[in-house]
Amino acid sequence: MIKVLFYYGPGDLITRTIRVLTHGPYSHVEIQFTDGCRFFSSGHGLYIGAHMICDRKIYDPCWDQILIPATQEQERAAEGFIFHLIGLPFDMRGM
Repeated sequence: MIKVLFYYGPGDLITRTIRVLTHGPYSHVEIQFTDGCRFFSSGHGLYIGAHMICDRKIYDPCWDQILIPATQEQERAAEGFIFHLIGLPFDMRGM
């Protein structure tokens, strides 16, 4: 099962700025795989750019989640695709 998680909590000034710029309720999105690895991209803070961290993060109630049913093979393919994105800069225009 792949989880796509969207952050809507209060956050900081940057979080609120992202919401203003995108005209949406969310400021961050992450993808978490069954093995605990999660993928995200950030334009500020400790992790700038695209990263994958395997830490089995537990998300607080300020995250909405969508569960995507996937076979192990499909998850491996998705993780393999994402590995090619690691290290790329944050896409400010794509936001």
